[in-house]
Amino acid sequence: MSQSIDELLQDSAVRLTTAKKYEAELANAGITAEYLTQFEEKIGALRTESTAYEEAKNRKAELTDSQKAQVTTSRDTIRKFRAAAQSAFYGDKVVLKEFHIGTNISSSVKVLSTELPYLKELAGRYATELATAGITADDIAALETTANALIAIDQEQEESKNAQKTKRSEVIAAQKTVREIMFKINKAAAIVFMHDKAKRDEFKSIFPKKKPKTE
Repeated sequence: MSQSIDELLQDSAVRLTTAKKYEAELANAGITAEYLTQFEEKIGALRTESTAYEEAKNRKAELTDSQKAQVTTSRDTIRKFRAAAQSAFYGDKVVLKEFHIGTNISSSVKVLSTELPYLKELAGRYATELATAGITADDIAALETTANALIAIDQEQEESKNAQKTKRSEVIAAQKTVREIMFKINKAAAIVFMHDKAKRDEFKSIFPKKKPKTE
């Protein structure tokens, strides 16, 4: 199992400290002071990218919840108009069919964002009859507001999903860079301290490898 970002950040920070401790020796194997400075910068970059990624994930989660809430509001609004139509046009199969009575109310944003404007136009034509069932002009106007709110939150959620994907790619790239530098430092330490196991062990991960479970 690969390390989590937090584990990698902790591991790399310890590795940097260890490498600086043996900076003079490691320089003989190509790990210069400048290289260690670069390593420190890459660790900082990973920390920054990780924070941005977590923020993007949280934002997507928030917008997904808002989108679900708006979908629920949209479906409830359609139910209200259908119930009013059933009351106002009891027995009139033609008009009830126009209101899509008897069909399921979709949870799809695409379908709802089409259904709401359609219902607004339809309710406008039958405003007088629907008024007898409690539908007001404000209720009809609210159909457009509801549709616009649904479309807006869906667009925001889609943008947040793309932002999260981008941030995830950036984190993966930053992780790869840090791991590569750690690998090179370890190899340099293996050469420099070929006959000193205790010092080589200082360059090991602070997180023991997890043994696979056996049946």
